[in-house]
Amino acid sequence: MSSIGQEIKKQRELRKIGLDEIANETKISIRFLRAIEEDNFQVLPEGVYRRNFIASYANYIGIDSQALVDIYKEMFEKTGSHHQDTRISRAKKKQIIYGIYIALVFIVITFVIIFWGHRKTVAVAQNKTASAVIAVPDNQAEKSGPANSSDNKIVKNEYIIPKADMQNKLSLDIVAIQDTWLEIKTDGDITFKWLLKKNEKRRFTADSAIEFSTIGNAGGIEVYYNNAKLQSFGKTGQIIKNLTITKETVKQYEGSASKP
Repeated sequence: MSSIGQEIKKQRELRKIGLDEIANETKISIRFLRAIEEDNFQVLPEGVYRRNFIASYANYIGIDSQALVDIYKEMFEKTGSHHQDTRISRAKKKQIIYGIYIALVFIVITFVIIFWGHRKTVAVAQNKTASAVIAVPDNQAEKSGPANSSDNKIVKNEYIIPKADMQNKLSLDIVAIQDTWLEIKTDGDITFKWLLKKNEKRRFTADSAIEFSTIGNAGGIEVYYNNAKLQSFGKTGQIIKNLTITKETVKQYEGSASKP
């Protein structure tokens, strides 16, 4: 036997019945009727509708509709279920592959972020270490070289500029008498950006200029130049911005008090 579509078309043409006539009587669109004749059943609505369309077409032209429906079920519905399972399996594989791809992309992006973040952190640390920011205990302010006892420890990753190198540099010692936020640049580079806690001390050294980008509490710090206390930059709670100290301008702040 020829295919279902070929058999139906053959019987229709033998009876000289047009598709328009069948469409008008059965209310099945000509597009669906042609799809049946071409065995293109996927165009038709799924399930029982396909079988009903085939049966209605066959009944109208006067052939055994049940036989054709049985053949259709045997040839297409059982096979179709296999194809459907195959399509589902392929779809799942695609989903798994896509999920793996997304996971790999996420891992790569995370690695790049961590890698560049680490490089940036290292660069900042190196810049701070290479700068002239010094943090030492009280009794180490004027010493150079490595510490010799447990009482004379230099803060980790920081160092003391040898005294001989200080002659041609501008150096300021800052003592916090209250918690004070500081942003300080030496020679145009950011070297310190931190909350200086009460009783903490820091030394900043530059070739030409030390800029206080921000002093969050002008009355909260004491500044010393050549072991002499400078006049206060402002009052308690006052915020100072962009105050630059050079070897020339520091003279206007010089006072008579000695460094404690």
